[in-house]
Amino acid sequence: MKHLSFLLVDDAPLALKNLEQILQGLGYEDIQTTEKANDAWLMMRIMDFGCVVSAWEMPEMTGMALLKIIRNDDKLYNIPFFLTHSAFTEVKVIQAGQSGVTGLIVKPYDAKAIENKLNSIPEITSQIHITEAEDILEEGQRLIEKNDYESALNIFRELTQKQESAEVYYPLC
Repeated sequence: MKHLSFLLVDDAPLALKNLEQILQGLGYEDIQTTEKANDAWLMMRIMDFGCVVSAWEMPEMTGMALLKIIRNDDKLYNIPFFLTHSAFTEVKVIQAGQSGVTGLIVKPYDAKAIENKLNSIPEITSQIHITEAEDILEEGQRLIEKNDYESALNIFRELTQKQESAEVYYPLC
């Protein structure tokens, strides 16, 4: 048995069960599930979790909103947090990176890909230094604040095209 506790959040019961079974197959037993991000937030206030995996799209509260709440909580901000979705766009990758996501998991789930992401958690959380991508991202944000959306979009495109994807700078996908 592996000793990382999980909170899985997805409003699709079949996807939730599938992910739970994959994690169990990888040797994880301490797994809690919920179909609502609001319930996940409440669970996190009373229980300790080592990792959260949440669907991006959900009614009431999205996985992205849950991520932002957690990253702004002094007690929870360091918890590894993965977002899942069937198709990540450039914009979603950038938004997730800006919000402090640990990684992105594409649906339908692939057990080997999930195992690789979970094995990389210590590497991801120990990366503290500022990268070239963060500088580029900050420049894009400054351009948005100046209402220069076209230039900001060009910078974000450049960021995502370096070595084929934003994953080079944000080890998300």
